[in-house]
Amino acid sequence: MPAWLVLFPPLLVLIVALISRNVLLSLATGIVSAAALATSFSPVATVELIVCRLYRETDIQKIWCPLGSPDHFYTFVFLITLGIIISFITHSGGIAAYITTLQRRLHTKKATQFVCLLLSMCFFIDDYLSSLVVGSIMRPLTDKFALPRVKLAFLLNAMSAPLCVIIPASSWTAMILVNLQAAGVSEQPGLTTFIKADPFSVYLHTIAYLFYPFFIVASAFFIVARSISFGSMKAQEHEADRTGNLFGGKQPLVVQITQDPAHKGSLIDFFGPIGLFIGLVFALLLYSGNWHMLGGNATFGTALQQANIFFSLCFASVITLSLTLLIAALQKKLTLHNFKNISVSGFMLMKNSLFILLLAWTLSSLLKDDLKAGQYVAHLVLGAIPTFLLPVMIFFTALIIAASIGSAWGTIMIMMPLAVPIITAATGQSLPIDAQSAFLLGPIMGGLLSGAVAGGPVSPIADSTVMSSTSSGAYHLDHIATQFGYVTPAIAGTTLALLIVGLTGSYSPTLSVTGAFIAGLATTLLILYIRNKASN
Repeated sequence: MPAWLVLFPPLLVLIVALISRNVLLSLATGIVSAAALATSFSPVATVELIVCRLYRETDIQKIWCPLGSPDHFYTFVFLITLGIIISFITHSGGIAAYITTLQRRLHTKKATQFVCLLLSMCFFIDDYLSSLVVGSIMRPLTDKFALPRVKLAFLLNAMSAPLCVIIPASSWTAMILVNLQAAGVSEQPGLTTFIKADPFSVYLHTIAYLFYPFFIVASAFFIVARSISFGSMKAQEHEADRTGNLFGGKQPLVVQITQDPAHKGSLIDFFGPIGLFIGLVFALLLYSGNWHMLGGNATFGTALQQANIFFSLCFASVITLSLTLLIAALQKKLTLHNFKNISVSGFMLMKNSLFILLLAWTLSSLLKDDLKAGQYVAHLVLGAIPTFLLPVMIFFTALIIAASIGSAWGTIMIMMPLAVPIITAATGQSLPIDAQSAFLLGPIMGGLLSGAVAGGPVSPIADSTVMSSTSSGAYHLDHIATQFGYVTPAIAGTTLALLIVGLTGSYSPTLSVTGAFIAGLATTLLILYIRNKASN
């Protein structure tokens, strides 16, 4: 089989998605084609591999395994439970009371969008948590101001993963540190050590070079502040302003949940479950991270870094739902019939997302583990190229891999073992080298992490886009199409910034990264400004 065929399944997904506008069909087509390639087109083996991978991605087999964490299973439970919580808050009148209260203080669409961005900054601990909680809180309010669902989805996507990778106290931190150490970054010299340095210090050094995350966050604020609108996003905004349809003229996607007329509802009905859930998430994060105040031996910061976010989200949502329903039943605000309707409505809210996530994870697994598509792209792109081009080439390689396999974390796992030896080879010194000697360490690591984050918004199979479209209640493929033009300026600005640090980083790192940041950000915002002007 020709090696280039490993790129056929993700390409087929894009083609089918463009033709059919059906994300489930496109993902299923990609899974079948990837499995067929992995089994040399044997029909029986193809079916067996698909069934095996689908089952594996549910993580059911890990539930009773002490060595593994069923993260995907936890995610499914969390999504279903969160859907029921949202359904219950709507039914109890909590959302209506929340909207009424905020409408007295927020009088414009712009102010509402700023609140969405600022609220996202409070949930930097995890991208799933940020997208789903902020979207659930803001969606009823943005609906009142006729903000298209795809615009809300973009605001969520622009803030979730980028903030997680910028702030070194999120669920991403532990993953990055583990991969740095596995790739050969360690304070302890050894046969597998390429760079003698503390992985956390290397990560902190890299933050200044995370151009794409900084630029896309700045873009989101600039787009809201200047009322930037162009392309297919502008068409959806005009449709919403003209007709009130928030789905680009399509039928509403989210199941409509009605308030129980017997209950007027209050802010306690809204903030009670939401506050309880958020409090439990942080408590369980510290517990799973082995915080010393809860019987462990880790500091507060270390506990947050090594916590299990999926475990925390799952059990926090289950406990929140259980306590909320129990209190409502004791207050005679909930009957068995209402509970059944609320549960069905909550499941229907998340049903499509559950299927999309399962298929996206399955396709990602086939591409990453069976076809080794990421390694093929990496070796194809990272051939003999000039040293100053390495940061930008690493960036685009990571972006392509992330867009192809739909996983930022998977991309980092693939690219990190390739990037670290490239950094050391560029110095020409014997191993292990000191971090201070590796002038390309920051630019290449920054390019890698930036590319892994940037690949999500342009990929129909990325879990980050699934979460933002789920929380906003937007059509998934519309979300991808409308935000594409909004993220490409940040990609262009990042390219320029990485070229500058690649050319000048060896002379004066501080001046180099400062100049690159200013030039890249200015380019990003200028492109947005020009495109907005051209569309008016």
